[in-house]
Amino acid sequence: MSEIALWQKVGASRTGCARLGLTLARVGSRAGWYLVPSAVERGSILMSDANGREALSGPNAPRVTIGMFAHNEERKIASMIARLAQQDFTGLNVDVVILGNGCVDRTVEIARQALAGIDPRLVGSSVVDLPSIGKSGTWNQFVHELSPKESEVLIFLDSDIEFARDRSILDLVQLLRDRPHAHCSVSAPIKRVDLEGGLFARLAARGPATYDAGSSICGQLWAARSEAVRRFRLPLGLPVEDGFCRAMMVTNLFTGVRDSDDLGRVAADPGIFHYFEPEPTLRGWYRHERRLLAASAVNLLIYDLLWSRVVPGTDAGQVMRSFEAESPRWLRDLVRSRVESKLWMVPTEYLTRRFRHVGPVRVSLRSTPKRLVMSVLDWIAAIGANRMLRRPPGPKGDSWMQFLG
Repeated sequence: MSEIALWQKVGASRTGCARLGLTLARVGSRAGWYLVPSAVERGSILMSDANGREALSGPNAPRVTIGMFAHNEERKIASMIARLAQQDFTGLNVDVVILGNGCVDRTVEIARQALAGIDPRLVGSSVVDLPSIGKSGTWNQFVHELSPKESEVLIFLDSDIEFARDRSILDLVQLLRDRPHAHCSVSAPIKRVDLEGGLFARLAARGPATYDAGSSICGQLWAARSEAVRRFRLPLGLPVEDGFCRAMMVTNLFTGVRDSDDLGRVAADPGIFHYFEPEPTLRGWYRHERRLLAASAVNLLIYDLLWSRVVPGTDAGQVMRSFEAESPRWLRDLVRSRVESKLWMVPTEYLTRRFRHVGPVRVSLRSTPKRLVMSVLDWIAAIGANRMLRRPPGPKGDSWMQFLG
């Protein structure tokens, strides 16, 4: 990672991010600003290289399989594979599975060409051209069919992010070793702020952070013990997988006590993060947020059902297998039945998220205009998500059924 020169005029953005341990920084000569963990400013890292190599080397080096999820990423897939090849895999037995999900461009072809020249230490690497089964279906294929049975750790990686360090994968694996109680380890998503972009891009990027860096799973980059994720399959057509996976982790497949999540099942460290580019346009942001909100509402329906059906001696994985045996489209039927009886489906806590944990009064007052603007946009996205959930399928493809098959 290039030398970091801190941006001195960060103002309220820097203070507002302190609760998440973040600060604004410019990395090397790259164009653009980032919100990065302040641990980097302090020079703190997860562990020294020497310790990392010692802890993961030897005859018991873990088998790690990386699943890279790609959908029509022909412009980015080669550079992503090249960045992956530059990772430090010291002491790991690693293979890579490139998961092309319903690609209609040259993603799969380019990935095969790029993978042919990748680091030979990555044994058994491959590119799989899957039909359009959505990310949840692709996730199931990777976890249960395509990853070697002997893999101890599975890495879930999107093909459009940037690693913050050349030890990102190694750090995730080591974090699991350091915290044996954890089912998974996570990388925090850090926005790449383009100050040359449009007004909305700058507003959204500098807006207050809403990601819980301590216990959330960001599906862009995270790791899990294979034994933990192989206990369940994602429901067919699940719109967004990371929130659902988190629920399975912190409830131990809904066998714990309701409203008493075991947050220790998700291991996080302020020195583990990655970069991503947020939606640069208002239209793109709206469609993205609307989809996430609809997915959150669907997830809550599933959670309520699982809490009511999981009894002692069973778990959510077993219960969902019984649902699927009865009807492969059980999720579609569940959402349809609930939509008919509820007027508002979107979680209400989303609508006030911009004003939670506002920090010192001076900073709060300075950031209030941005919070108000983003809150109005949140409400617009929430109304759109609610309409999406209640609308029957049509030619515009803006119904929840487009996700549920």
